[in-house]
Amino acid sequence: MKKAILAIFVLIAMVSCNGPGSEEKKEATASKITEKVDGRMLEKKIWRDFNKRDMDAISSKISDAFQSVHQDGARDKQQELKLLRNLDLGQYKLSDFKVTQQGNVVVVTYMISAIETIDGKILSKKPAPRMSVWIKDDTSWKWIGHANLKPQDEQAQY
Repeated sequence: MKKAILAIFVLIAMVSCNGPGSEEKKEATASKITEKVDGRMLEKKIWRDFNKRDMDAISSKISDAFQSVHQDGARDKQQELKLLRNLDLGQYKLSDFKVTQQGNVVVVTYMISAIETIDGKILSKKPAPRMSVWIKDDTSWKWIGHANLKPQDEQAQY
């Protein structure tokens, strides 16, 4: 939050400055703030981490302000990590990506078909929609929000 306020003040100061080179400074700052990112790659990387059960990598990518929503309710970062520790992810396929970005926020929606076992319960492989929100902090992109629209009570029909 402090970084966002600082960025706003910097932009205001640059807009009010009419000295030589001010246009170049404005463009450089604007491009820094709106750095484009491949939202698909952010999702693909975290799903690889899920598949490898790399909890250190996953935890480092999750914002402290993270929230998710699942059929059974909302979770914070620690609750999501607990759920992910109990996830056994087999083969999966991500598809139908839609990515939007505004400044340092990226929203990614997609479909996933996966073989998942959570707490010993095998879930359906039927494709289901998901949505993730990513935010850029000082050093990296962080996963700050997620919606899992797959019914957890829908068991596999193998």
